[in-house]
Amino acid sequence: MIENTFKLEFDKETATETQKKLIKRYWDYDAENKGFKEKVNYIFSENNMSVQSNLKVINRHSTMRIQHICQVCLDEYWLPVSSRARFLSGITAHHDIPNYFTCQSCAALQRLEQQQRGIDKKIKIIKTIQEAYDSQLYNYLTSFEFEVLVKTLEDDYFNITLKYYANEGVHETFIDAIDKLNDLQLLYINPKSKHKYYREILYAEETKQILSAIPGGHRDSTFRIITEADTPSIHSSEFSSELKFFLHPNKNKSGLSPDFTTLIEIKEDIILRKGTTFTAGGWIKNNEGINVTIVPTEKIVNRTRSIPLSKVPESLGTLINNYLNNLNE
Repeated sequence: MIENTFKLEFDKETATETQKKLIKRYWDYDAENKGFKEKVNYIFSENNMSVQSNLKVINRHSTMRIQHICQVCLDEYWLPVSSRARFLSGITAHHDIPNYFTCQSCAALQRLEQQQRGIDKKIKIIKTIQEAYDSQLYNYLTSFEFEVLVKTLEDDYFNITLKYYANEGVHETFIDAIDKLNDLQLLYINPKSKHKYYREILYAEETKQILSAIPGGHRDSTFRIITEADTPSIHSSEFSSELKFFLHPNKNKSGLSPDFTTLIEIKEDIILRKGTTFTAGGWIKNNEGINVTIVPTEKIVNRTRSIPLSKVPESLGTLINNYLNNLNE
């Protein structure tokens, strides 16, 4: 098989018989022992020429080619090798399998396909951003978060915006705001760019155009900043801030499996905001299941601390327990 994977060709320029003999001896390969039959120095020593002069003769009058198969189109190509070292590398590394590579035509086609995949991905992402603005998800932003969105898209270079906010002493808050904008799909962060101190925004120009088309969002070349009053609160009728569900006993419990399980179908939007204090309660029912309720504590009292109910003032603990008792009726 090895003999069929390489071939020696003499070029059109006429070589003398002495030169042909030299060339054949230089490329005389022993397939069984996986090496050349004669040493280069021994071959070249017989004609009183330097190594460089002998190699010029060999390369001028002949071409050694090794068979390659395009791994895409499977066409056969005979590619030249210019030295014994390259020959051995190509032959010994692929002595029992085809020498695969990607031909120029297929490589060009792959580049075009990769470019098209990039274009399709960009179109899909921009469409998702457009849908987020059409759904008015920017209404869930605070004034600061909306300002971050505007300032980020206004700057030609994202690093300038990041440095500006860092100098203002709200670096971590700025990063949190950027991540929230990405979660709401109001802009797109390159997933590979995420770092403690850096976010790379892609498709900023397209996103800026979408943002500028918001009705009432652009006035006198300045963006309207949404106030806290524009931001839905936990009391808004647009969504619920309470989560209630029932945990069923796990009758097939074994090993580390949970004692209680359930599947929850969410029939309305529920938002549990970062930084909000919640009170949670669970009641074991007669069927040994558990009723669970999670509710913002401020619905019970105006202010409280995140501590066990057993450690809160008696009046506060009584108020919370009375509320939970009413939920269980």
